[in-house]
Amino acid sequence: MDLKLENKVFVLTGGSRGIGRSILKSLISEGALVTFCGRDTERVQETIVSLGGLGSIEGVVCDVLESGFSEKLISRTIDRFGGIDGIVANVGLGRGTDVPSEYSWSDWQYSIDINVKHPLDLVMASAPHLESSENGSVVFVSSISGRYFGPGLQYSSSKSMMTYVAQALGRSLASRGIRVNSVSPGSIDIDGGHWNNMKNEKPEKFHSFLQESFPGGRLGEPEEIADIVTFLLSNRASLINGADIAADGGQLRPTNRKF
Repeated sequence: MDLKLENKVFVLTGGSRGIGRSILKSLISEGALVTFCGRDTERVQETIVSLGGLGSIEGVVCDVLESGFSEKLISRTIDRFGGIDGIVANVGLGRGTDVPSEYSWSDWQYSIDINVKHPLDLVMASAPHLESSENGSVVFVSSISGRYFGPGLQYSSSKSMMTYVAQALGRSLASRGIRVNSVSPGSIDIDGGHWNNMKNEKPEKFHSFLQESFPGGRLGEPEEIADIVTFLLSNRASLINGADIAADGGQLRPTNRKF
């Protein structure tokens, strides 16, 4: 299927590793032009060198928690590519404890800022440009932790907020020709990530984890999430708006198994 993304312009947060890097690679493989950001200068430069040959990309070193990050990303994109057709809010983290007596508002604030404020800032800064596009589209990378109760209260709660905000924006921005959706991955096997380390260091526990939690017997791959995001950004998904797509292989319930 031709997604017709050639020369379309996208902004992506967190494109230098994991799911974000796979999204970046997927988009430029479709002929899109992409501005991405990352916090680590060396990692951003390495991504440009490694993937720049596949298509036109602009790397920006910034932190989505910094004031003015969205304006920085949008202005760099307009300067380089002249417009914006879609954005992907991919960066997502959380911190805190599930023990009420140990709650810290700073942990709640951090989780909300990175999972709710950051995508909202990006939408507000890019909306005038998305409105000028023939197919303005936004995708938030959320989590099944925002769909079902699980460990990591601050993270899960903020991801639930993210998913709700995406649905609300999908309705409120539809009249301006902008679609907004979210994708909720389950446990993904990312090089250097928690589950990948568990697989390499504690294979027996990892095998048990797979048998308990995954009907298909495997975790997801970053490329599988990237394919869904790329499709949602394209006009082939023109009727999908305000939706949250679970991509978890039937995992259904989030987990935070320690090892």
